[in-house]
Amino acid sequence: MATALKNGLRNLAGRLGALVGTDSIGSRSRRQHDNGVDRDSASTTAWHGVLDALPDPAIAIDHDRVVLYANRHAIDIFGAIRRGWPISLASRAPELDEAIERALATLAPQNVALRERMPVERRLDASVAPLRTGEAGLPALLIVLHDSSERDRLAQMRADFVAHASHELRTPLASLRGFIETLQGAAKDDAAARERFLGIMSAEALRMTRILDDLLSLTRVEMRVHIPPTGRVEINEVVGEVVESLEPLASAVATTIQVETAPGEHFVRGDRDEVVQLFVNILQNAIKYGRQQGSVVVRVTECVDGKQRYIEIAVTDNGPGIAEEHLPRLTERFYRVDDKSSREKGGTGLGLAIVKHILTRHQGYLKIASKLGQGSTFTIGLPVDNRK
Repeated sequence: MATALKNGLRNLAGRLGALVGTDSIGSRSRRQHDNGVDRDSASTTAWHGVLDALPDPAIAIDHDRVVLYANRHAIDIFGAIRRGWPISLASRAPELDEAIERALATLAPQNVALRERMPVERRLDASVAPLRTGEAGLPALLIVLHDSSERDRLAQMRADFVAHASHELRTPLASLRGFIETLQGAAKDDAAARERFLGIMSAEALRMTRILDDLLSLTRVEMRVHIPPTGRVEINEVVGEVVESLEPLASAVATTIQVETAPGEHFVRGDRDEVVQLFVNILQNAIKYGRQQGSVVVRVTECVDGKQRYIEIAVTDNGPGIAEEHLPRLTERFYRVDDKSSREKGGTGLGLAIVKHILTRHQGYLKIASKLGQGSTFTIGLPVDNRK
């Protein structure tokens, strides 16, 4: 693929060189008129059009490293790039400067990886190709860039995801293997040990099932995150349904749930199953990680942000609270404030990651407020659906 890209760039550079002029210096006038047509102007318009048609950022510079033209994609990346200014004012990467130097000296294409930190951090693959022209004022080099930042981020995300997932599954699998070997050996005829070990094995198997179920849910949500939902969901109805379904879990830890719904009907545009899952994950966390014999309040209100109206659902518990340094990372995959407590309570570390992706698809938001010893409030905002 790299060879094909290099050959493609060489062909493009050759054709662009033909457009801007292949003759040597002085072999013809830079301006020729034929039936009133300015050929130099037409040639300039043509090669500008070539750069504008490229899907990647492209910059043409002369022998003095002055920018002659940059397409829209290049301007998006290098906010400081200007025609007539040196390329060094747009990118201060020494690797690019060295690649330009080599391309001018050897007249051979150069490939180099750049890391730009302004205005945002990006990783760019740059190809610098010399053009077949030596005329003053015409392009000498074509720089084509490919932004690989998102690709690298996704690759790192996948690597982290696999590492975390394998770690989460390895522990219960190791426990199961250990107990099975014990039951096959020393505890073969020990009825009391067998009952105890089988109970632990069942709990570990359930834990793996929960992890796999959440992994599948997260994968499904991620696959659809770019597809806007088309359904219509009434929030008061969904909140009532979720609270009713989680009453047994709340009763098991003697937690009371108080619901304050907004009067009337309140609709949002959304996928009903995902909206239900959204509230289940938030309310379930409030019950599990709140205070035993505590209380959870679910409050539905409507608010306005600029021209957009939102339905906000705030879930407040009176639990131990969360330290401030943990709050920005709570929606990361497998991130836990307390690993031991989370595992004991059946947490997988994926619930809030699922919430984040569902809200991204629904163009909503999540606000988290918490203080140690004073409980936590998780507030979900979803855009109001005004369709009738």
